[in-house]
Amino acid sequence: MNHSDIIFWPEYGFLLENEHLGSNIILLAMCGSHAYGTNVPGSDIDLRGVAVERPNEVFGMHSFESFTDSETDSSFLSLRRAMHLFSRCTPGWIELLGCRPEDYVYISKHGQLLIDNRQIFLSQLAAVAFGGYAKKTLKRTEKHAVENGPVE
Repeated sequence: MNHSDIIFWPEYGFLLENEHLGSNIILLAMCGSHAYGTNVPGSDIDLRGVAVERPNEVFGMHSFESFTDSETDSSFLSLRRAMHLFSRCTPGWIELLGCRPEDYVYISKHGQLLIDNRQIFLSQLAAVAFGGYAKKTLKRTEKHAVENGPVE
């Protein structure tokens, strides 16, 4: 499969049709099970991306922080929002800067700048952010086991 063809799949039509996305996308990657190598036949393709704001959004006349397509479980952030979450080492978003090259669907020259400089976002906050994420996941798993019995 050629990853760049995904943007032409009918279920991902929003990539070209949404006013905040389209030519504003600077970074687009496959995430979720495909990125982790846990996908199975029939697994959906979760996309995450970053898009630059349009001039009227930069100057405060309109706003754009994020876009989510629930059908495909795809999420996009404005560059400003992405920078905030990258600087906080937010799990799920900071990993966008460390995908395998084959998992990137599209990288503009500005997106490549983010990837090339990803080390500026890494700090001790990563331990706190990922530690908190791991604790929440463990608690959800424990609660599920108590309510439904152990997973076999």
